[in-house]
Amino acid sequence: FSDNNGSVLNTVQASNLFASISVYLDDGDQVFNPGVDSVVGTVNELMLSPVGAAQKVPLSGVQVPATGSARLFVEALLTPDAAAQTPNQFQVKLQRPQSSDALAGGVLSLECAMNAQSGVLTVRPGVAFF
Repeated sequence: FSDNNGSVLNTVQASNLFASISVYLDDGDQVFNPGVDSVVGTVNELMLSPVGAAQKVPLSGVQVPATGSARLFVEALLTPDAAAQTPNQFQVKLQRPQSSDALAGGVLSLECAMNAQSGVLTVRPGVAFF
C-alpha cells in the first residue's frame, strides 16, 4: 500500500483506512459477486511488512491444475472513518504471488501472474468504490 505520492503506508496508516482485506475465488463467471464467490482468505488485523508495505493474505482451499487458471478478487473493506484519516488517498499494488506444491512441498512461482497497481483512490464520506 502507498499514498497518492507513492510513499509506502505503515501498519497504523493502513489500519486506519482498512477494516479488513479479503480474497475471493471467482465462481467462473469472471464477475466479482461477494454473495457467490468464495472467500479464500481474510486478514482482519493488518500487519504490513516494514519493507514495501506489503500485507500477506494467507489463502486456503485454492487448488489450480497445472494447466488451469483461477481468477481472484481482492476486497479492501474501509473503516467507518477512513475519509477522515491522513492520508485518505491510497494505491494498491498486487505482487506476483507464490504458491506451494502440496505434494513436493516446494515453492512455485506463478508464471502468468503479473504485478498490477491501482490508480490513486481517494476515500470520501458516503462514497463506495470497488
